[in-house]
Amino acid sequence: MRIGTDFEKIDFTLFGLDLLEPNSLVGNLILFLFGIGLSIKVYRLNRSELFFKYWMLFFIIFGFSFGFGGLGHVFFNYWGVPGKYAGWCFSIVSIYFMERAMLSLYKDRLQSFLVLLSKLKLFFFLFLEVLVFTILDLDTNPQLGLVVPSINTAIGFVFCLGFLARKLTTKINVAFNYFFLSIFILIPGAIVQAMKIGIVPWFDRNDISHLLLLFTILLHWKGIKAYSSSK
Repeated sequence: MRIGTDFEKIDFTLFGLDLLEPNSLVGNLILFLFGIGLSIKVYRLNRSELFFKYWMLFFIIFGFSFGFGGLGHVFFNYWGVPGKYAGWCFSIVSIYFMERAMLSLYKDRLQSFLVLLSKLKLFFFLFLEVLVFTILDLDTNPQLGLVVPSINTAIGFVFCLGFLARKLTTKINVAFNYFFLSIFILIPGAIVQAMKIGIVPWFDRNDISHLLLLFTILLHWKGIKAYSSSK
């Protein structure tokens, strides 16, 4: 186990290419497949209501953010930091659709205002991320590119899966407890990333975070399914 510093990146050769981090490629690929698979499940469950449409879009874009993320890791020797840009930006967009999904059921006088805030937040964080790409020296420290998407995710999850989910639990259905519980799975992931906790080179801090994210989106699916069944 290692705490405070990362393991050396695992390199491997395939088809004459010098590639990196096969473990990250596997973890990202699993999240990509689950994201696409869950989007299909939501589509089959209910394709007419906004709540389900937005969750379907969340899962699709979430999946692609990790699909691009995996490619950015494995082809880092060729693409460098710009190879990670798409994954980071898709992550910001996916959170927007999660916010819109939860807000679609929040029938309150503040709903329109909160939707506007969600839209403004999307453009603000995308603009902020572009500034990071252009101003900061990401070649020296690529992890800086993750700061903006991480803050965006934290704000969206805490408000929508924390505050809103608790409100919807009391107003609509206890199924929204699944969304609330999902936050507590992400907390250990944030600690692992902040403290750079890795178990072995083939299962580092990113792999731990990927596993926790997988449990998180599965809880989201359980909440969606439970809410659909209660209607």
